[in-house]
Amino acid sequence: MQNRLEYIDAFRGIAILFIVLGHVGMYGYGMYNTEMPTFRVFTSMVQIPAFFFISGFLFKNNESETSKLWATILRKARQLIVPAIVIDGMYLYVTSTDLNYCLNDKFKAGYWFTLTLFEFLLIQYAVDAIGSRLGFIRSSIRFLLLNVVFVAIVYTLSFPTISERAENVPLVGWLGLPMMRYYIYFVLGRFIGIHLQQIVKWRWRDVAVAITLVTFFIMAACQWARHWEAGGLLFHSRLVLFESCATLILFATFYKSKQYFTIGGG
Repeated sequence: MQNRLEYIDAFRGIAILFIVLGHVGMYGYGMYNTEMPTFRVFTSMVQIPAFFFISGFLFKNNESETSKLWATILRKARQLIVPAIVIDGMYLYVTSTDLNYCLNDKFKAGYWFTLTLFEFLLIQYAVDAIGSRLGFIRSSIRFLLLNVVFVAIVYTLSFPTISERAENVPLVGWLGLPMMRYYIYFVLGRFIGIHLQQIVKWRWRDVAVAITLVTFFIMAACQWARHWEAGGLLFHSRLVLFESCATLILFATFYKSKQYFTIGGG
């Protein structure tokens, strides 16, 4: 039986509650972020990055043989793609929604998450394969830089100026390029998972946590108190920094309190 990390389950549970909270407000009461209290704006900002962070944190690729890797990919496809197709198909049938619209819609009529997650897994398997060919150890700086390059490429593809033009290219709309921006949190989660023990023992750990907290509160004050607006690259930089700090703070909170989530803990 695979060992579970109870604090990660609790972290995932909070993210699920955040999503439920948001969807009840949006679809039950017609409330959107501009009409919601600051707390809901915060949960809306962190819920999806948290899910992809957790997916990256739990990502494992121990397959050294190509045949085993393909078997793993097929298993992931059955877990992530097949259920989405079945449920989405039922939704399209009941609501008479146009199939072409669903395929090209970045939200895939609401069932985009597992499809995008599968794309992230494929990208990460490809990055691992390239790193292995180049002789990079997964805990090395060179492997980190390789991932940074791919994050930059994937995030760039998500820019509206690129993704909106690419929608006219056959099949590209199916990829949901705008949602690719969340790949950065998948990679962030993976590297926290790889280096977690070193981070815990790091002499500057508390300083890093303090800087993350201060950065978050400064960004929150600019966003919610001063209503700071930005555009272009500044908007994306601010968004990534804000979401990353919020996600890391939540993760650190659950990790620090992990004894309370273990069976018999307290």
